[in-house]
Amino acid sequence: FCSVCDREIKEFAFGPCNHKDMCSICLLHWKLLYNDNKCPTCKVSFPLAVDFVEDLNSLVVTTDGNKDYDTIKNGKETAYDEEYDIYFESEGLRKAYRDRLGMRCPICYKNFLADPKKSNPKFKTTKDLENHVKDVHKLILCDLCLKGLKVFPYEMKCYTDKVRLRVGDYASRSTSVT
Repeated sequence: FCSVCDREIKEFAFGPCNHKDMCSICLLHWKLLYNDNKCPTCKVSFPLAVDFVEDLNSLVVTTDGNKDYDTIKNGKETAYDEEYDIYFESEGLRKAYRDRLGMRCPICYKNFLADPKKSNPKFKTTKDLENHVKDVHKLILCDLCLKGLKVFPYEMKCYTDKVRLRVGDYASRSTSVT
């Protein structure tokens, strides 16, 4: 089970130190949203744990918790994602992550998972994403969540209405739909 979210680990992500106690989503939060390139378990900076410059911050993602970093990184089916600096055990797994990472609408992503023929647009800016959710789905995203970005946009909740709080931020009065 993941040491952060306490869910069964279905997809492992780890660095050259091979610590596998976080699921891939939690470790990707750690690396991509919190900009932390240290192993959450041993606190060793990935650059100090490897010998080659091109490996500095690379993670691997796999569905097989028995495989180690080098096996996945050097596997013949391995797919490297240059934008995120991650090695995936297969092109299919890399594509699944590409489908969820970036500025993705949580409603469209959920519909895309149910039916891969549906649209799963990727937006260039948070403003583009906000406008899409507002115009297409008639919902809003939390301003605070968008500014802080400590969850991936596809994980954000959409709300049916907003109420101005005394501190100036928006929150939902009632209904969360995702």
